[in-house]
Amino acid sequence: MQTSPGTARDLGRSTGLRPVKALLHAVDVLEALAEARQPLGVSRLARRLRLSKTAVYNILNTLETRRLVIKDQSDATYTLGWRLFELGSMLVRQQGVAQKAR
Repeated sequence: MQTSPGTARDLGRSTGLRPVKALLHAVDVLEALAEARQPLGVSRLARRLRLSKTAVYNILNTLETRRLVIKDQSDATYTLGWRLFELGSMLVRQQGVAQKAR
């Protein structure tokens, strides 16, 4: 698994910014799901990311409400959601428009 650029504290020191830890953790969850070869459950994600199961559960529930992850009800595992594809498609369209405008 690819590691994040560092902890929120490290990021704050290097950039002078105060990152939102919950948001960084949510991105870590999305990246872990993206790198996984199979759907992952809360416990497995929590171990991989060294976060509490409660934190991972809450992050996943929040991401699910925005369709950023999909929960398989049969075994309580998660995969990336279609909303990420939609956002990526929007980026491609925006970048294409920006390049044509140059």
